[in-house]
Amino acid sequence: MAEDRWEVELHEGSFGAVPLHFLSVEDDLGYDLAVHEYPHVDGANKVPMGRRGRVTRASLIFFASGPEDDYFSRFQAFDLLAGDQEPQTLTHPLTGSYSALVGDLVARASAEQRDTILVDCTFEESSTSIAVLEAGGGSPRASGLPSVEVEAAAVDAAVAGAGGSTTVGADAVAVVTAWQAAPSATRAIRLELADLSSRIESEAERLQAATDIKRHGLYRALIRLRYSLRKAALLVMQDAPRLVEITVRAPVPLVILAAEIYGASEAHDRTAQLRRLNNVPNPARLEAGQVLRVQAAPAPARRRRSR
Repeated sequence: MAEDRWEVELHEGSFGAVPLHFLSVEDDLGYDLAVHEYPHVDGANKVPMGRRGRVTRASLIFFASGPEDDYFSRFQAFDLLAGDQEPQTLTHPLTGSYSALVGDLVARASAEQRDTILVDCTFEESSTSIAVLEAGGGSPRASGLPSVEVEAAAVDAAVAGAGGSTTVGADAVAVVTAWQAAPSATRAIRLELADLSSRIESEAERLQAATDIKRHGLYRALIRLRYSLRKAALLVMQDAPRLVEITVRAPVPLVILAAEIYGASEAHDRTAQLRRLNNVPNPARLEAGQVLRVQAAPAPARRRRSR
């Protein structure tokens, strides 16, 4: 079975924020050698100069992997990102992640296999850093929740040890989970943070955590939970939405509009976000005069021309 897996299973990776399905992949991992030859002497001395910039030749397939997967928009997002000519992180299905540019790119579709786009392309290394395998959850947005979960568990254990009970830890985890799943406006996050902080103080008073020296560990756990909540709130508020309205001036695919507002590197993720915000029925074509709610670009330097 192991020998057949490459033929029957797709390998997953990504380029920037765009998920990719690999049909096959081939890597040039050769080394450069300095050759020293001498007159009237047979042979040569060769000195290793290090590995050449790797070149990954890949065959990709874009298809609808589920009812909500718009494969054509995903292909457009990949094409935009390739044309942006800015190095992006290629998450290779076998050999790790490295910074790369797209070189050759050939896309084809056929009548025999509708609703799919096949792409042959090369990814060319644009970095001197060592390729690394992904270790999972490293984004700043995700880093707040694990800290809150740890401190909430510590509060639960300390309260149980003192013979009491509380729901403030579970409530804190639920609120931060909701923040990260769908960030609300900054004001709403601040209000929820103030409410949770007030509840933590009330719990400290109810459980006599601040006045009983034997419950110092409980008091410390509550303070650490409040601190982790504030950190989580700050992380989420960095990306909290500021919604504005724009009017489409000429027919355009949604992914192109997303690239113009946020840049090609965010086009794929932002296209899905814009569909959710506006319930767009046909992302392949927005009509002139259509009004969309969009999140303002994080900084003016990243804004492209608007339609």
